[in-house]
Amino acid sequence: MVQLPKPCALALYARRGLGPGSSFRLARKFRVVPAAVYLEHFGSDRSHMWNQDGVPGWSKPVPPYPTIVARGKAPFPNNGQVNSLPRYWDMEAFTDDARYGRVYSEEDFLALFGGVIGNGAVGPADA
Repeated sequence: MVQLPKPCALALYARRGLGPGSSFRLARKFRVVPAAVYLEHFGSDRSHMWNQDGVPGWSKPVPPYPTIVARGKAPFPNNGQVNSLPRYWDMEAFTDDARYGRVYSEEDFLALFGGVIGNGAVGPADA
């Protein structure tokens, strides 16, 4: 497991945490959502934590804090939405909906945010 300082520069995170140039069966994608938009429209009712194997109960202990409910304001008045998490997970859908940000390929994500180009080298050598 890679241990990185918190906070750290994207170039360092990309080089040490993401390992660009690694071979994966599927291409990695990144959803980028402005923080204010995310805070307005994200909601999680914790249904993703429910056992999926048919055995009633939680797969992990439930956090002690309340579920997250979207506050939603115009132009997207989805106030009270209890579970938008699957929409953020789905990297193929909701690409034209500002509530869910924009999806980038790994190359585009790193280029946009100061990461990598070309041979897999990310940012300055000392990052």
